[in-house]
Amino acid sequence: MLREEQEEAYQASLRADREREETLRKEREEEEAKKREEEEKIRLEAQKEEVKKQLFEQKLKNLPPEPKEGEVLSLAFRLPNGKRLQRKFSIDNPVQTLYDYVDTHPDTPQTEYSYTLISNFPKKQYPASDTPLKHSGVPNHTVLDIIYD
Repeated sequence: MLREEQEEAYQASLRADREREETLRKEREEEEAKKREEEEKIRLEAQKEEVKKQLFEQKLKNLPPEPKEGEVLSLAFRLPNGKRLQRKFSIDNPVQTLYDYVDTHPDTPQTEYSYTLISNFPKKQYPASDTPLKHSGVPNHTVLDIIYD
C-alpha cells in the first residue's frame, strides 16, 4: 500500500512536471511568435519608408526646372495649412508635374492621404495625368486648392 501511494505520488509529480514543461514551451513559442511578428512589422515599415523615399526621389528627379521664358503658366497652390506655393510651369508639362511639385515641396505636409488639385473659378478638378497642361484647361495665373480625399 505504501508502495502504491509512492507510485501515485510519483505519477502525480511527473504529470505536474510535464504540464509545467508544456506550459513553459507554449509560453516560449508565443513569445517567439510575438517577436517574429514584431520583427516582421518593423521590416515592413522600413520597407514602406524606403519605397516612399524612392518615390519622393523619383518625383524630385522628374520635376523639370522652372521655365524662364516661352509659354508658361504661373500657378499658386493653397495648402491646407494656409501656406501658398508659387511656381511657373511650361504648358507642355503634364498635369502630373503639378502633383510632383506639391509632393516634393518642403512646406507640404507629408500625409498618407491622396489629394486633388481644384481651381476655384471655374470650379474644376485636375486629376494627376500625363495630359499636357495646355490641353488640360488649367488657367494661367490661378490658385489651385489642395483638397485631401
